[in-house]
Amino acid sequence: MSKKIPIMYLCTALVTLVPIAGRLYYGIPVIILINFLMLTTTLFDYGLCILKIDSLKKTYLMMFLVGMVLFFRQILIFYSPMVALGLGFMLYIPIAEVLLLGDFFTEHKENVAVSWKQNMRTSLIFSLYVFMFFLLREVIGYGTVSLPTPSGMFKVVFPSFFTLS
Repeated sequence: MSKKIPIMYLCTALVTLVPIAGRLYYGIPVIILINFLMLTTTLFDYGLCILKIDSLKKTYLMMFLVGMVLFFRQILIFYSPMVALGLGFMLYIPIAEVLLLGDFFTEHKENVAVSWKQNMRTSLIFSLYVFMFFLLREVIGYGTVSLPTPSGMFKVVFPSFFTLS
């Protein structure tokens, strides 16, 4: 695996954190999507290596990623239509993150278990960082913690300690 520089992780995180609304309500599905895409893309990439399809590998990976996002979006619409409506096209942003964080374009391939552990470790560390950022942004900005539910949003409101009025 090539050495990833910290500025790349920062840029990748900002791609997710800036355009998506500052609620944990929207952050949780995006975090699940990132991990889902990393898992399925690692397995798909290993399948492409077994079949020795190298000439169109990038095209197949992109088509697979878009297909998996569409699949995830349909499941999200089934679970909570309000979250899917609020996220809109923002669900396609994690494709860039998975491609930047994962190890899909190297020539040498190890065992699928080693590749899976490496990619999922990176994805889980990144997901933890994104989760903490969404949580902090909501607690500081709104004074609440909101979670997605099938009927909308479950919100926990914290008592106000500092009031300006």
